[in-house]
Amino acid sequence: METESTGREPPRAPTRAMQAIEALAQARAPVSLATLSTQLELPKTSLMHLLRALEAAGYVRRFGNGYKLGSASFRLAAAIGSANSFEDLAADVLQALRDSTQETALLGTFTEDRQCALYTDRRPSPQAVRFAPEVGEQRPLYSTGVGKLLLAYSEPAFLNQYLRGVKLQAHAARTLRTKAALRENLERIRAEGVSVSIDEMADGGSALAAPVFGADGKLRAALVLAVPTARFLVHRAHLEAQLRAGARDLSGTVVASQA
Repeated sequence: METESTGREPPRAPTRAMQAIEALAQARAPVSLATLSTQLELPKTSLMHLLRALEAAGYVRRFGNGYKLGSASFRLAAAIGSANSFEDLAADVLQALRDSTQETALLGTFTEDRQCALYTDRRPSPQAVRFAPEVGEQRPLYSTGVGKLLLAYSEPAFLNQYLRGVKLQAHAARTLRTKAALRENLERIRAEGVSVSIDEMADGGSALAAPVFGADGKLRAALVLAVPTARFLVHRAHLEAQLRAGARDLSGTVVASQA
């Protein structure tokens, strides 16, 4: 049975919880139950039940006669701020890299199961003939510039486990055929700081990838240029110089933002 709306429905529990957290975030001192009840227009009894649930989850904590934000709220804020700032910084670097090379610039990382590479952002080349993988596309780790870069900077235990289980398939003319050749290639990538793929994933398609590091010194992502092989062979030195500079800039700004 439907009833006529009064035009203003009471907020549901998740909304009330966020309102409480927001009110505490804006306060510099602990907020009493009475004050919070007035601000949120909630009965003290209902608010007390809500605060107890938030306290149990670590989002608020009691401080004297009032309430303050808890550690879980600060972790959430840090995670949101870090994710947003990295995406913003990466977007600027991708655009600059695309503009300076006129080739497709991408950002890549592992899939959740760490068995493939995944493109998370891109700026496609403006040229009519271009190599431009889509955001969200997954790529094998062993036959792509982005994938080999991720493998090269992985911890040894994971790399050994991956190499034991992977079956190398020939995707193109120059796909690496043996695990020994792949391991040798990964060692060279780590020594030189850049991953190169020429006709390994697709005939006529090449890629360069360089590491982006976080404040902890660990690999955060791979910065990638995807280029038709014919242009890559002519302009490789310029492309590599621009890629390395972009990866350094992004790593530096990420470190600064996390300090």
